[in-house]
Amino acid sequence: MQQQKIRIAGLLAGSLLMGCSTNTYVSNENTRAFEQVHLSKFVIEECRLFEPEVRVAMASHFAFDSAALTQVDQDAINAFIKQIKPLRGQITIIGHTDTRGSKAYNLALSDRRAQSVEKHLRQRIDEQHYQWRVEYYGKARPMNTSVRPEAHAQNRRAYIIFEQTRAKQNQQPACPPIKPERKVSVAITPHFDFDQAALTPSSIASLNEFAERIAGLTGRILIAGHTDSQGSDDYNLKLAKARAYSVRDYLTTRLVTEDYQWQVSAFGENALLSDENTPDDHSLNRRAVIMFTQF
Repeated sequence: MQQQKIRIAGLLAGSLLMGCSTNTYVSNENTRAFEQVHLSKFVIEECRLFEPEVRVAMASHFAFDSAALTQVDQDAINAFIKQIKPLRGQITIIGHTDTRGSKAYNLALSDRRAQSVEKHLRQRIDEQHYQWRVEYYGKARPMNTSVRPEAHAQNRRAYIIFEQTRAKQNQQPACPPIKPERKVSVAITPHFDFDQAALTPSSIASLNEFAERIAGLTGRILIAGHTDSQGSDDYNLKLAKARAYSVRDYLTTRLVTEDYQWQVSAFGENALLSDENTPDDHSLNRRAVIMFTQF
């Protein structure tokens, strides 16, 4: 896969759905689906109703055994910076490696990759406007479990997650600020079969691991469905939504639903990771992204 085809994967929440024809429909359906949920475990209503803007970018792919950002990844991060500059909030950076090498070596390498992203960001924004958090997992959470070269390339990555906080002048006194130590988890379900919304065994394994990580916590789960570029825009939007709901429906069997706020969105083919016209690239684009942020 050519590196220059990597895209910003803007996700979920608030104005991120601007221009998406499913915004109102998804919000209303989501409300109806979970209107029975007891929210007493959450913060007060004024805090709960604040829907922060969330942005997620992915720097992919790092060269083998390298933490240096490619020019393409720098451009992607710069586009991410442009999106968040008017906002205030928390930035979380998560580094990963492929599955080759020792556990200790890959942990250190994923840390260096996350630090490369953090350094690039801090040099280009007012760092005092943000809370910062860096995580690194080495080879423990592969995006693709295949041993093919293209799978290794997909696993050499770093996520950059921004979550908006209330402006101080609009902060409700009883609304707690974001705690830097709270958990933020991201999972990707690769790869849906062509024209299908059914979860594959690898997707189920990824969701099981995700559910184990957040079990017992309370927070917001954001799910975004995606497709490849084959088919019409309208069809792909419907397919992406079906994929997102497949993920949500499965997670509700693994988690206590009332412990979470759920938000589901669909982007169809509008947020491709790669626009190369090969079977592997199409497979990479057929995905759902799941993000948990702890209250």
